[in-house]
Formats: sequence, C-alpha cells, structure tokens
Amino acid sequence: MAKMRKLITVVFICIATGIISMGFFSHYFTKPIEIMISKGDNYDKLWKRVDSCENKGLTESALKIVESIYAKAKTENNAAQFVKAVLHRMKFESVKEEFSLEKSIVKLRDEAEEAKFPVKPVLQSILADAYWQYFQNNRWRFYERSTTVNFKNDDITTWDLKTITDATIKNYKASLENADSLKRTKIDIYDEVIVKGTKECRQWRPTLYDFLAHRALTFFLNSEPDITRPANRFTVNDEVYLKAYPEFVNAKITNPSDSLETKYYGLQLMQNLTSFHQNDVKPDGLIDVELIRLDYVYNESQNPKKDTLYFSTLKALQSKFANNARVTEIDFKIASWYLQKSALYKPLSGDDFKWYKKTAKDICNEAIKKFPDSYGAALCKNLISGIEAKVMNINIEEVNEPNKPFRALVTSTNLNKLYFKVVKTSHIELRKLHRKEYGEKLYAKFLSMPVVKTFEQEIPNDSDYQSHNLEIKLPELPCGYYMLLGSVNPDFKYSNNLVSYAQCIVSDIASIERRKDDGTYDFYALNRQTGEPLKNIQVQLWHEKYNYTIRDYEYKKGESLKTDDKGYFNVGYKNENDRSFFVELNNGNDVYFNNNSYYTYKPYNNEYTHIRSHYFTDRAIYRPGQTVYFKGIVLEGKNNDNYKIKANYPVTVAFYDVNYQKISEQNLTTNEYGSVSGQFIAPQGVLNGQMHITDGHGTAYISVEDYKRPKFEVNFNPVVGSYKINDEVTVTGLAKAYAGSVIDGAKVSYRVVRRVNYPYWWWWYRPYYTSSQETEITNGETITNDTGTYIIKFKALPDESVSKKSQATYQYEIFADVTDINGETHSSQAYVTVGYQALQLTVNSDDIIDQNEIKPIGIRTNNLNGVAEATKGSFVVYRLKQPEK
Repeated sequence: MAKMRKLITVVFICIATGIISMGFFSHYFTKPIEIMISKGDNYDKLWKRVDSCENKGLTESALKIVESIYAKAKTENNAAQFVKAVLHRMKFESVKEEFSLEKSIVKLRDEAEEAKFPVKPVLQSILADAYWQYFQNNRWRFYERSTTVNFKNDDITTWDLKTITDATIKNYKASLENADSLKRTKIDIYDEVIVKGTKECRQWRPTLYDFLAHRALTFFLNSEPDITRPANRFTVNDEVYLKAYPEFVNAKITNPSDSLETKYYGLQLMQNLTSFHQNDVKPDGLIDVELIRLDYVYNESQNPKKDTLYFSTLKALQSKFANNARVTEIDFKIASWYLQKSALYKPLSGDDFKWYKKTAKDICNEAIKKFPDSYGAALCKNLISGIEAKVMNINIEEVNEPNKPFRALVTSTNLNKLYFKVVKTSHIELRKLHRKEYGEKLYAKFLSMPVVKTFEQEIPNDSDYQSHNLEIKLPELPCGYYMLLGSVNPDFKYSNNLVSYAQCIVSDIASIERRKDDGTYDFYALNRQTGEPLKNIQVQLWHEKYNYTIRDYEYKKGESLKTDDKGYFNVGYKNENDRSFFVELNNGNDVYFNNNSYYTYKPYNNEYTHIRSHYFTDRAIYRPGQTVYFKGIVLEGKNNDNYKIKANYPVTVAFYDVNYQKISEQNLTTNEYGSVSGQFIAPQGVLNGQMHITDGHGTAYISVEDYKRPKFEVNFNPVVGSYKINDEVTVTGLAKAYAGSVIDGAKVSYRVVRRVNYPYWWWWYRPYYTSSQETEITNGETITNDTGTYIIKFKALPDESVSKKSQATYQYEIFADVTDINGETHSSQAYVTVGYQALQLTVNSDDIIDQNEIKPIGIRTNNLNGVAEATKGSFVVYRLKQPEK
C-alpha cells in the first residue's frame, strides 16, 4: 500500500513538471488584461468605465479602454468621440511615460496630418495649443537658445523660440483654411468634447469656424508671442482699425515683412469674422467681434486720437443696435470709458472729469431698464456697485503737540457723515496687538480700550461719486498714545459697516540717532517744538525676543540711562541676548517710543599683526614657455592701518596653473626694502588660461595663451550732429595698424540693435532701463576705404508700440567686425541715441544759495549722444510758495 502511494506521488510530480514545462501555469499567471467591448456598449458606458478606472488610479486600464474607444470612433467616423479619445490618450500617457508631452505632440501631429474634415481642423487647433503649452512649460529653455538655420529639425526639444512660435501660428492658420466648410458646420457636432458655456454664447458663436477662430484669436491677441520682435513692427495705430465695422471690414491691412507678427494675423482674423457675421439676421455674433476688436485696438494703439475714435465708434454701435439686447454690453463699454476717464479728475485744477462717474452710472441704469435680464445688464450692475462703493481712510501725523487741537486727513467716497472715537492705549500694548491680531479681532480690541473723546463730522458730498479729501479738527489731548476710530454707523460695529483707524501719538519729545562704526548708537533727545536738548530725562531700553515655547514675543526691560546736558546718550553692546532693542524716552508724564528697532554687535578685535604682500609681473599675458618675471613687496601692520615694510622676512612664492595645481615655488627672503623678486617659466602642455603667483598674503594673476600679436585696432569716431526719429544716421570708424598705417580694403560686417529708454521721471511707472527687448534693425557688409575709414548708415526706426508722449529715447548700438586680407579680425562698437526731441537741457545749480553771493545758474545743451550743441532759448524762474510753519 505504501509503495502504491509512493508511485502515485511520483506520477503527480511528473505530470505537474510537464504542465509547467508547457507554460500552462506561466500563461495562467501572466495573461495580460484584455478590455472587452461588446457591440452593445455605447460611448457613454465606455467613458463611465474610463472614469471609474481613473478614479481608482488605474490609468493603464483607463488608457486601454480609451484606445478601444479611439479605434471604434475612427471606424465609425465619429468626429467628437475621436477627438475626445485623442485628448484622453494624451492625458493618460502623460502619467506613465517620460517626455510624455513631447511624444503626445508627435502623435498629435501625425493624427492631424492623416485626419479628414471635420476632425483635421480641430486637431490642428489642438496641436497649435500644445506647441504653445510646451513653450510655456519650458520658457526658460527657449529664452536661452539661439536661432538655428539651414537644416531639417523635427525634434521639438531642440527648437528655438522663433521655430515654435512659427509652428503655433501655422497650425492655427491651417485650422481655418477650409473656411467655407467650417462656416457651414455647426459646433453642435463637438458637444461631447467642448465646454458648452452659456446659451447666449452658443448663439453668438454657432459654427465650427467661430469656435476655431476665437481659439486662434486668444493666441494672436496675446502679448507674449510678441517676444520675437522685428525691427519695423506691424502696429494697430491706423485710425481705420478703430472705426465701425462697415469701414473696418473694407480696410486694407498691409502684410508685414515678418511672418511672426501675431497682431497682423489677429486683426486679419477679426476682419474675416466681421465679414462673416455682418449680414446675420441676429447681430449677436457681429457685436461680439466688434467689442473684442475695439477693446484690443484701443489698448494697443498709440494713435493720439484713439479715445475719440473709440468713443465715437461705440456710440455709433449703440445707435445701430439699439433694439438688440447686446446693446447693453456696448452701454457697459461706454460707461467703463467714462469711469476710466474719471480718474483724471484733479479737484485743485478744476472740474474737468468731475461728473464722469455719475455719467457712467446713469448710462448703466438706462441699460438695465432697457434689457434687465441681459448679460450686459449684469455687467452694468457690477459697475454701479463699484461706483457706489463707500470708501474711508484716515491719516494723522505720527506725533502731535500736547494739549492743542490738531488735524487729520479724511479721504472719503460716497459718505455724508462719520463718527469718531479716541481711545487710550500704550506703545507696548499696540506692539503686542499688531503682532497677534488683525481685522475684526484687532478692531474689537481697540473698541475695548478706554474712550477719551467722541465726536462726529459732516462730510461734504455733492454726489459726484469721486474721492475727496477733508481735513478735520481733532480735540486737544494730553501726552500719550491713542487710536482714532472712524465709523460710518454710530454703533461702531465691525459687521455691515465701514470702519477705519489710525494711530495717534501726542508728545513733545523727538529723537535723532546715528550708528557708529563700532556698532554702538548715539542718541539725542530734543524738544519737538523748540529743538532744544532735553536734559537729564529718563531713558529705558526694551528688548524683544521670540519665545519658541509659548510661540510669542516677550518684552523685558533693559538698561536704564539718562541724557546729559546736550540730551545725549549712547547705547552699546552688552551681551548676545540683548543685541536687539528699542528706546523709551520719559520726561515726566510725557513718554515717547520712536517706533524704530536697533541692533548692536560686539566690536571686532583687530589688535593683531597683519602681513600683506603685493606682487607685480612684467606683463599681463604670456605664451607657454616664456619667462614670467615677478616682484613683490611685503608689508606689516595692525588694524589694517599704518603698514610698514617687512625686511628680512622669509616667504614661499608659488606658481599655480589654471586648475590650481602647483607648477613651481621659490623660498625667498625680503631685502632691506621689504621686496623680493624672481622668475618662473610659463608651463607648456597644460590648459591655458588664468594662472596666479602667491605667497599666501597676496596674489598676482596672469594669462597664459597661445595668442597672436594684434597688428591693427578698430575704433568708431564720435557721433557728430543731432538726429531725430526716422532720420538716416551715419557713423564712421577707423581701422589703423599699430605701425601707423591705415587698413584699406578690409571687410566690415556690421549690425545695428535698438533699445528703448525712458526718462528718469517715469521711474514710478517703469524702470529707467525698461525690460523692452532689444531688436536688430539692420545688418550688412562694407569695406574700408583708402584712408582706413568705414561708413555705416541706417535709418533710426522707432518702436511704434511706444507712445510719443512718454518721451522715450532709442539707443542704437552698432557692432562692427573688421577683417583684413590676412584674416585677422577685430571688433568695436558705438552707441547712437535718437529721440523725438533732438536736444537735452541740463540745469546746474546749488541746492542752497546765499542771497548775498548769488552764483550763476548753468544751463547746458547737448545732443542725445552727450555732444555739446549750440542753441538759443529762454528761461523762467518761479518763486515757490513757502509753508507758514
């Protein structure tokens, strides 16, 4: 029986071994997951399975279902499902693959090439967007790349900025090539893959052409593609671009010289859209395009008449479409224009623009009455809400005189009356509160403080909705720290109310201080009204330190001091824990903190001897194998001062190569004059470059290069004469041999680069050196004549996108590379500054002039390149109004 069981066991082992050898179990355990799609499965069910897998994190399974949907949609020629499958495939592949975006772009490009209408234009539009998304994700890489030419480059990872911009433009344009078919195709066929938006929006843009055109406009009207700027740029300054659609649609838009001008393509596309919709029964689509165009051109144009043109065109459209609900959007644009111009109101100069906010509100109210349920009416309601908003702000001088009334400046909008409270506090209390609280909690703390005074103030309001300033009288207060609380409502509650607050210090104490080189501070305490020193008053130092246990700042009193007869006291370093401090000055009942914090440090002990050496070589550059002669002077001193020569001092002078490897060294001793000298041989067979000689106390740097001695030099001559914008500028240069002869017949390669600079008084608006990108406006070649002179001429083209009102100047940098008949090349560069004004005036005068010794005021006239120019003019001297106190 035992033998029988043993035999059965052996048989089972053999059978199992055979099954395994045939791969049965291997096939069972490694069988790939198959996605089964039955004929009855519709797209909704399949996409639900995709969503289910995605929610569970099964992106690989989701991708396989998407591939099945892709095949099914392609077989059934279902455009919407096909595009949706392509987009989801890109999404899921990005999860599992490296460089997924680059690979997805390649697949998308191949799909777009093979696809037919109506899938092809949609994929081309998606491909254009993918290109631009890739640029935005890798912007820093593109900014650092130079342009490559004359070779086929299909790898997007090596493209430069111009290439990817060009690819984006071409695909957006290609998506709109079959315009007639696109205009006949309703956008409804892609409901599965697009965000439908509002019902009104679908009525404004009903066709596939509208959908793709507005996608392209989003790119063309964006300013970032403008980074690749040509010299003679396409601009939207022409008046016809701001005229109503009957004139605009027939305008000739000049084709620019540069193929990357997105402004041109955007304007051309808006012209095509206007032509497509101008005869629609319902003008909603036409109004949509018109408002986009007018806003864009108004913001980009530098035409001095643009405000008049923009406003006139809006008024014409308002009259033309008065019976259409979308006229309320035109009303909103007109009201917004009035609101924008209302900011130009200057109360001290006159009433110009004073009532523009009221006019804007009236226009909005009329629009709401006409079509209360329209989209434009909703925009108008928001605009009215902003116009009617109440605003209040309080400003008080930091310190005011005790027991005398003083003033506060109240800036208000749409207010008739304000209520005020003055509450008592202290500097330490305020310091702690501002560390911990803000908003409603901070205001609640202020309300809980003791009330010293209450009063109310009428605010003049003539219903112009403008911001007005009013100086109000505050009651006299004794010395101390106060908060002035302002409220629109008398209950001073925070909710459903407008509140403001300002700190008020009342004191006769003032202080000035200076930091000394040793890290200490000198202070002077003065009477704020008379300037007299405050003698023998109490000074208390406070220290602020963060406690990590309680997670809060702790305040402790430090050293107590007193001022001397001159109101002077000094604060120095005490210990590491008390380096940061602030100061309390106490003169009886008058206590003052000057709101500054100070930091002291331990004086540096420099009472030890320094050895310093200075090394010199006979040349700055050597060829490998040449002798390097050096000389050094060794000095000794204390406190980095009073250095004297160090005689009979041993030093070890070492010579190091580019890689800081020691080449050689010499042990020397200074002579009676503290100097040493010696020589090294420049190494051969090693990397050339900057090498150095050092003794540890000083270093001399030299260059070792296989250089060729230059035979000539190139220079530009000073620019003579004054130039204006669009003038032809002439600059000259000279190529001259060091032997004294001129270099004639040499080839000169040049290029001219333009930059924009703004006057210094615009610093608050933009930097003095603007970030405007430099633009190459011309390049070419010439030769030197028999006197070695070369002449370069170019037209001073401006940047038409820069307003003339800014008084910008243009700096043209000319680069010249001169190559003689032996192939030796030298370079030089020059600058020419050109503007709409050809001269600069500089007035030189002392800030303070003794009336008994009147000195002449100097007026200098230069051209924009700094060269003096004789001229005539007039001047006026004004006497400024002086404050009484």
